[in-house]
Amino acid sequence: MRLAGRSLLLAGVHLALLLSLGGKLLVDRATRPRGWFRAAPVDPMLPVRGRYVALALEVPLRGAAPASALTPPRPGLFGSRSFPVRLEADGGIHAVAAPADSRGPDLHWATLPDAALALPEDRRYVRISEGMAFFFPATARDPSLRPAGEELWVEATLPRRGPLRPIRLGVKKDGELRPWKP
Repeated sequence: MRLAGRSLLLAGVHLALLLSLGGKLLVDRATRPRGWFRAAPVDPMLPVRGRYVALALEVPLRGAAPASALTPPRPGLFGSRSFPVRLEADGGIHAVAAPADSRGPDLHWATLPDAALALPEDRRYVRISEGMAFFFPATARDPSLRPAGEELWVEATLPRRGPLRPIRLGVKKDGELRPWKP
């Protein structure tokens, strides 16, 4: 009886932890800023972790990029255009360049793609380096494999600290964004 009581107590603690985490995520979805971001697949599947797609999100850049991001990369130097950013919500979620010596859990590394350099400053975007994992059912087709003319998008929440949290995937075709259905 004593062992059964301890087992039930441990199960209750686990259930309480699970419910508190789920509750926190639901509250964040309801109260924190959220937005849609174009996504680029990075790694479609790793069998050890299940079926998922790792996504690099493209976030609008507000303000100027650091001078180091605007100079052409040096040959043989990978990631020379990377710089730290903070994600902020003010009329939408966007990235703001942070000082190079910044530290903290709300700091993200971003890359300014060459395609974004050709855009006017008010339409530039950065690609967040941390891949966002989005898990999908084993019976669903890989959502990152899109036909020509379709783009993969992610709706995500910006928590108080840490990376963006994915909510759902979407597909943009002919200028219309529709939620992805597995």
